[in-house]
Amino acid sequence: MRFVLVAVVVATTLGLVAPAQAGTRYRVTVSPQTVSVQAGHRIYLKGVVRVRAAGRKVFLQTYVNGSWKAVSSRTLSSTSSYAFHPLFGGTGTVVLRVVKPAGQGHAEGISPTVLVTVK
Repeated sequence: MRFVLVAVVVATTLGLVAPAQAGTRYRVTVSPQTVSVQAGHRIYLKGVVRVRAAGRKVFLQTYVNGSWKAVSSRTLSSTSSYAFHPLFGGTGTVVLRVVKPAGQGHAEGISPTVLVTVK
């Protein structure tokens, strides 16, 4: 047993064996109820994560001042689905996406962006 452990450590250190890498990427869908909303109202966003990740978190992000900011999170259902109901205060165009962080041997998944016009 010691010989195998030493062999793995030496092989990894010498670069003969690559460290474990993330497998397939999570696929995140997003479907908005509407893409236009009055200020002070909510919209309904729903989606699914594949490969299934029930019980894990997804994050709703908005693009502000050149970077993505998490504004809310949800725990995925038993069917790996989620729903967000964000409230929009000001007017303008809001850019949203949903992110499932890497985990369980899978790479991070990011939904397509959604543009919401707030009037």
